[in-house]
Amino acid sequence: MAAASQNAFKETDVQLAADNRNRSKIARYNADPGKGELTVKIELADAFTIAPATLTHGCQPGNQAILVQPFQPFRPMDLPMELRTIIYNLVLIKPTPTPIQIVSFKVPSRDRRPVQRGRQLRIGHEGLTWDKQQGKWLRMAPSSLAITQVNREVSAEALEVVYGSNTFVFPETSDMDTFIRTIGSNERFVRYHEVPGESSWTDKRSSKIFRSLPPLANLRSIKINHRVVCSTLRAVGGVTFDGFISDVMPFLRALHNTIRQKDLSYTVLDVVKFVQDAQVCSGCGTGGHCRYRSVMGTCQVPCRGAQMDRHCEELQGRLTALLVKELEIAQTSPN
Repeated sequence: MAAASQNAFKETDVQLAADNRNRSKIARYNADPGKGELTVKIELADAFTIAPATLTHGCQPGNQAILVQPFQPFRPMDLPMELRTIIYNLVLIKPTPTPIQIVSFKVPSRDRRPVQRGRQLRIGHEGLTWDKQQGKWLRMAPSSLAITQVNREVSAEALEVVYGSNTFVFPETSDMDTFIRTIGSNERFVRYHEVPGESSWTDKRSSKIFRSLPPLANLRSIKINHRVVCSTLRAVGGVTFDGFISDVMPFLRALHNTIRQKDLSYTVLDVVKFVQDAQVCSGCGTGGHCRYRSVMGTCQVPCRGAQMDRHCEELQGRLTALLVKELEIAQTSPN
């Protein structure tokens, strides 16, 4: 029986240490074991948390232990503001920055309202995707903006992230006007904005849309489509450059005063930029020769390339010169 016991068990440090007669044998096991892995499976009826702990009292001070504690729920609003902002960013901002395209939508018996393109409701079915196999409309995926419906405090914090960290673009100036009139006090959060360039742009429309901009006095970037002021668009619309300046100057003056009062590190010259059109002709769209005449309302400059870059730079230079003169902005000389 004794022989069987000796064969069944192998000596360990613990066994040797527990036997005073074998204490001298510990030296041959005195090697650094390195790091070890321990897998523990714990099953309890109620939710719990686990945490490592080092014993400081009792018969085994210095030993490691695992504490199993009942789960204590907490309110997200008890988290520090910095952590809540990180959560809002993860929920509301895409990993790859993508402009949010806003269109206006008329709900029956209600006022026209701005919505994100692709999320318009349709009468008669519950979604926007038709499943051919099932023969029915599929529900829309939940919108991340649902987080703004939790309560007023969450809504206020989340909306600041929504409007302050995303770029909003508009197919038509009417969509832009509806958006600005609808968001109310959230206009103070908007920092990135794009003014569309329509082939039907007129002096009357220009005056109306730029009069709606002064409330957006915290903008960090406003991109204006070059088609707004292109002289070659006279046949299909557009405004003169002087007319554009007259319309936009009240907004730029308000923005300039805000930047100066807050003593920010940039000027209004860094905020306003002319950009090329996102729409391209059939040639540029297929990687071939530019056929700018195939796009209604494009100016007489190829859609992409060095000529378009110089075209936008020329418009930007004229705007910069006028702003420096009108607003008395001191420019830093290039090195």
